[in-house]
Formats: sequence, structure tokens, C-alpha cells
Amino acid sequence: MNPDPVGTLTIVRFDDACSIAADDAFEDNDTYQTALPLPTGSYRDLFLWRGDEDNYRVTIPGGESVRVNWTSPTGKAVLRVMNDACGEFTYKLAGPWFWTNPSQGAVDLVLNFEMMLPASQCTDYAFDLDIASTGCILGSDDALEDNDTAQTAWPLSDGLQSELIARIGDSDFFLVCVAPGQMLHAEMAFDASQASMDIQLIGGAGAQYSYQPNAVSADYTNLSAWPQQVVLRVWVTPVLRSCSVYDLMIQGSGSCTQSSAPFCLPGGVNSSGGPAGQFGYFLVSFGVLEPGGMIGDGRLCLTNPVGRYKGTSGGAVAGSTGVFDAAGSFSNLSGTSTVGTGFDVPSFVPLIGSTIAPGETWHFQLWHRDLNPGPTVNFSTGLSVTF
Repeated sequence: MNPDPVGTLTIVRFDDACSIAADDAFEDNDTYQTALPLPTGSYRDLFLWRGDEDNYRVTIPGGESVRVNWTSPTGKAVLRVMNDACGEFTYKLAGPWFWTNPSQGAVDLVLNFEMMLPASQCTDYAFDLDIASTGCILGSDDALEDNDTAQTAWPLSDGLQSELIARIGDSDFFLVCVAPGQMLHAEMAFDASQASMDIQLIGGAGAQYSYQPNAVSADYTNLSAWPQQVVLRVWVTPVLRSCSVYDLMIQGSGSCTQSSAPFCLPGGVNSSGGPAGQFGYFLVSFGVLEPGGMIGDGRLCLTNPVGRYKGTSGGAVAGSTGVFDAAGSFSNLSGTSTVGTGFDVPSFVPLIGSTIAPGETWHFQLWHRDLNPGPTVNFSTGLSVTF
């Protein structure tokens, strides 16, 4: 015998937020064609339904930037930006989004907010719209362009450079010489409410001397006994706008000149990484001829007359012969130098019959025996030296 079940049933009314929500004040803006024109401002208490998108039209004058930052409690509101041909311009799952109009004329864009799938049936959201001038119109590059790579870095000394322009993907590079014992200080000034920028100092072989994210200045002290060339990089980071006008101050560069420079690139070796046990010596000339002529497995880029300095000059040892050691480094033969494993350059070059005077530039290349795989000869990268 089964007794009748006894219990209590509780019924609670549940109101679906989407079923009772009302359209926001900007409806009906559900299509590209009905997009609502908006100026700069903050827009709150907006509402999205699945399948019921919101569209807003914005006009960005030439050289000005637009920035859109939106929030959604559920994180389900996403932004699609379309151009005036109703084509997708960009798509972002989360804010902010920014863009600079690089043209001279105004550009119309449509901001399309929609529900991200899978998602609930609806969500509220809010966004801030900011359109402002940056001074970065296409064709308005600063006077120091084109300095977009380390190879095209613009030489700078102490002083202030004003009204410079940098863009995302278009960094500015500068070349500064720092004398021994000097401290280089580089500092930039810009409107931090309009853009985010970084600055970095780079040494030889890409060594990073100074970098702190979001810093506006960088320092480097030359602790060596020789002048050092430092590359300064300035760029816009993708946080606020894609372009920025800035000023750059350089202090402590001192007065130094580049005493040497490479030529005949790429050479076979550069006094390191050479064939172990192979003999060689340095050649010297008044001039350089690029791309030079092939001899053996290398290129000779010196012009005639080409000399080889050796023996003594005024009683001083000044030979240029040497051998690559097991590590591939080129060292002078015993008794040919007064500086250990280095080389002396005589004031008088016997085979050319000329005296090296202060301020003159002479050009050097290393000739050496090589194996590839059989016996051959090769040349190093050249080096121009100003005495």
C-alpha cells in the first residue's frame, strides 16, 4: 500500500532581463543605413539584443584620430568598424580601438556593436568616443625623415629637436656619438593624454643599453676608452593613438668623431672566426673601390697603390703578419708588435712610400690563406681608419 505523497511546491516568478528590457534612446539604429551620427562624448545605458545590432556613424577629419573604449558587464559586446563602402574595417573583441586618418580629407566610419556568440540574449554596454587632432597628416613627416631603421638613423648632437612625428610601425632612429667618460641623456616630450610612446638606446651588435617600458627618457654612460656610437629609437605603442608629435632633447653627446668604419661588406672574416692555423697579413691603401674585385674566395676593395706594412719604422716594430688561432682569432706573429697580440701601424708605410699624417683616413683589409675545401685565399671586411 503506497500512501499519497505529501509535500510543498514553491513557485517563484523569474523575470528574464532580456524580456523586460526596453530599447535604449538611440534606437532604431539596427543597420548600416540607419547608423546614428555621433560627436565626441561618453555614451551610457545602451542595450544590445542578439540579432539587433547598434550602429553609429563617426566622421574623422584628415590627420585626426578616433579612439573608442567600451565596456560591457557581461563582456559580450564586441565592436566591428566598417568603412563608407559597408566593408569591414576592423574587428575587436575588447577595447580600446584607435585609428589615425592619414589622408588630407575626412573619412566616415560606422561603429557596429553586436553580441558575441555564444552569449546570452542581451547585454547593456557603454562607450567613450574621442576624436582629436594629432598633427600627423599623411605627407607631414618631420624634417629628419626618412630615419625608420637603425641603418638610416639620423645623426644628432646636443640640443632640442622639435615637432618630430612617430607612428605605430614607423619608429624614428637617431645616431649619437658618446665620448669616453660621457653620459648621454635623451628625453622626449609629448602629450601623454593623446599617445603612448617609448624610448630606447641601442649599442653595437644590437646591445640594449637602456630601456624601461613607458619611460620618457634614457641614459647611457660610456665607460670605455673609445668613442661609442649609440642608436636612439623612439616609437608609438598601441595603447592610445597610432601617431604622436613629440620633442626630443639630447644632452651629453660630447664632441667625438667616428674614427673607423667598415667597407667591402660582407667580407670573409673580420679578424675573428677565421680558418685556424692559416697565415695572413694586412693590406693598406689610400682609397676604397666598391664592390672590388674577386681574388680567390674573397673581394679586394682597395685601390692602387696597395701596400703591406712590415718590418720596423724608426726602430719601432711594425709588422702586420699573423695567424688564426684555434678559436679563429687573428693574432700577430711573435716579435712583430709592441702591444701583445695587436698590431702597430707605422707612421711611414714602406711599400707605398708615404707617411700617415694626422686627420688622414687610410683603408685596411686582411689577406689570408683559406680552405674551401682545398687551398685558396680570402679577404676580410675592410676597415677605414682616421688617424
